[in-house]
Amino acid sequence: MTLADDFNIYIGSSTGALKGVSLRKDKCTVKNIQNVRFLSNKASVLNLNWGSKEETEILIAYRGQKIKIYDVEFKNFNTNTDVSCGEGDIVGVSRYDECILTAVQSGDVKLWRYKTEGDQWTKFNVGANLERMKHNQESNVMATGGKENDLKLWDLNTTQNIFSAKNVKPDEFDLRRPVWVNDIAFLPNSDKVAVCSKQGYVRVYDPKVTTQRRPVLKIDVPDYAFSCLSTTNQNHYVLAGTTTGDMIAVDLRGKGKPCYKYKGFAGCVKSITCPQNENIILSVSLDRYFRVHDFHTKKLLRKDYMQSHLTSILIPSDFSLESQIKKTDEESQDREDEKYDPENYEMDFCAPSYRPSSDHEQEENNENDSGSDLEIIEEVVDSKNKNTNDSEEESEDDVEEEESGDDEYYTESEEDKEIIEEAESEDEESADEGENELFPLANTKKRKTSGEMPKSNKKSK
Repeated sequence: MTLADDFNIYIGSSTGALKGVSLRKDKCTVKNIQNVRFLSNKASVLNLNWGSKEETEILIAYRGQKIKIYDVEFKNFNTNTDVSCGEGDIVGVSRYDECILTAVQSGDVKLWRYKTEGDQWTKFNVGANLERMKHNQESNVMATGGKENDLKLWDLNTTQNIFSAKNVKPDEFDLRRPVWVNDIAFLPNSDKVAVCSKQGYVRVYDPKVTTQRRPVLKIDVPDYAFSCLSTTNQNHYVLAGTTTGDMIAVDLRGKGKPCYKYKGFAGCVKSITCPQNENIILSVSLDRYFRVHDFHTKKLLRKDYMQSHLTSILIPSDFSLESQIKKTDEESQDREDEKYDPENYEMDFCAPSYRPSSDHEQEENNENDSGSDLEIIEEVVDSKNKNTNDSEEESEDDVEEEESGDDEYYTESEEDKEIIEEAESEDEESADEGENELFPLANTKKRKTSGEMPKSNKKSK
């Protein structure tokens, strides 16, 4: 599976299937994480919760007091545990202090410390007819409630009750009001706790007000039987689903009132969640549909058929409708823009290529640079002088060549003339002596001049 297909929604069903949903602005992909051949109606999913603050694993509570742990990073089930304790189904599961926290309908709460011996496991009872257990993962506080079992807060370190809610005053007929806590929610950025009931009310308690155990805010909606409760990205609103297929937003400001109503359901709304980064509402119901509503306009944006009764929904804290690849590209582009912003550009002087040198190193570098400059200048001057000397020698050689070229054409000097005259006189004498010869010398002058040329007039090139 690629990064773009990673699931950002996890849904549990009554058939025991864990469904992964990849919801984006342009598409919605649904896949069964488990093999459907091993599913059974006897092991339906009752509750989903994150197993760590990093949100790398999911705790899945099944009917029959069994728990599985799904690893989000490696996309597999790494634990299948039997957590039989007390009677009834599991009404809440969480992780605290490296142990698994479970609660069942009989009121038995247990901390399963698998790294230690069984005698050291913590177990205590919070009251019968338990309907919901919620753990605030940012602290050691656990909240419980059920049928005729009003809200209680517990310290998991000491297993002591730190707050017990008190029922409201009787009605106008002086009759006691029944208590039936069906779901609990810790309000963000506050110590307050909100509860909803099948008796048609939403109440808010403040544990810090020690003098008043009754709710600080109560909203009665007698026409509805609430089944689930969820916080929103706006602190003064909570969302409540009903057993008749309605969902309303309750305004907690002032005296409190129901303000929005969301339609489109055909069965009991089982679970609601609202992302912190998006103005949408995600919900599942027993009519087998997964729905997305707009928080402000109340418009149904989409609904998808999931083929089985849906019981719970879970999303990560950084839920977003944008693709992960697009987000990483935008983040990298933002980093590049920040790095090369001309208005706020700062050079990274810590880099090796831009490391500033000390004053001493700068002086040495300046001296070395100046010395190297002088050497370069001297070399240039020497090369120029050498070139001038070579050019002068070449000019002298050219002059000598020109002089030697002129001497190639021989001209007679006075000494040569005297020698030639003496030679002619000798020839005449020899001619007189050799009158009887058959072949007298015809070119004696030329032969003599060429044969007896003075050495002083010969010059080699």
